[in-house]
Amino acid sequence: MLKKLRRQSPPSREERWQNPALARLASLPPTPGRAYRFIFVVGASGSGTTLLTRILSAPAGTVCLGGKYWTVPEADREAWQLMKLFNWIITILWDRRASLDDWQRARQALPTVLDAFLRQPAYAGHSHVIYKRSAPFNPGDQFRPDLHDLFALLPDVGVVAIYRDPCASTYSSWRRDFMPDLHQMAVVCEEQLTYLSAQLASLPPADRFVLPYEAFCRQPDAWLPGLADFCRLPSDALQAAVVQAQVTPAGHDKWQQELDPAGQQFLTQFFSERRRQQWPLLRSNA
Repeated sequence: MLKKLRRQSPPSREERWQNPALARLASLPPTPGRAYRFIFVVGASGSGTTLLTRILSAPAGTVCLGGKYWTVPEADREAWQLMKLFNWIITILWDRRASLDDWQRARQALPTVLDAFLRQPAYAGHSHVIYKRSAPFNPGDQFRPDLHDLFALLPDVGVVAIYRDPCASTYSSWRRDFMPDLHQMAVVCEEQLTYLSAQLASLPPADRFVLPYEAFCRQPDAWLPGLADFCRLPSDALQAAVVQAQVTPAGHDKWQQELDPAGQQFLTQFFSERRRQQWPLLRSNA
């Protein structure tokens, strides 16, 4: 009689921390004089962060490490594994349920792994690292970015925050099953926008750039020069990426087309003008 094969359980978090590769990387000295610009793209989930990340990752000399989009080919095994490790560490770092020990380990490991990635032959000369995480990322509200970690751990960080009408971003996230209920999703969106606006307000203006999603989709040419200057990327390459991405003002009102009247009424009432005043910085360019 054939024995049923036991399904192997995934390694625990502690087992992953014991990965010999992490110990080996930790023993390496930092690369002296390695300069690069780290551009972090953030916004409430459903706000167009992936679209913006694709555009910013187009110019030569950039590499994108995630979240949903990356430019590292799986065929480059060592670089691919380092990219996956970087994303796993970010997930631990920005897990609101992580223990103090895990959080401290993640803070220590993050710059080490990124430095090791940039030692790879294919990326040794790259000038920009692009990375994005929405708020929250992954279904539920357990994982959300903390901008202060980036500025504490990495050199030359710039944050590009994209802001979309919260009715639209809430619906976009809800229909992709980030939360099971529309009200729950709206509450999470409100919390994340308020939190993100407060974090952005604590940064010097030179470290942040707020991009209004709807206005950008209507007139990308009006926003590209400022975006290019902030990121220190060539404007013509970003322009070509916008054309390739087929950025258009059409199709951004799905919540009004697909939600039933009760759902539309709820979102309109929930995201009242008074509630929206909680995130003035994000609305400043809208």
